[in-house]
Amino acid sequence: MSSVQLKPECPTMNETTLEDVYVTLKAIDDGELINEIEIDEKTQKWAKIALERMLAL
Repeated sequence: MSSVQLKPECPTMNETTLEDVYVTLKAIDDGELINEIEIDEKTQKWAKIALERMLAL
């Protein structure tokens, strides 16, 4: 029998509220950049691959 992890790996994910998501999505819709981070190209490449795999599920 396999156990299923119900808690996110990142403890701060539990701190994200629906309001946080709304504010972020509204800012994107309004063309504003909030909480922007910069990462190197190698990290970008592998992060994109990981996101594409998750979205394919």
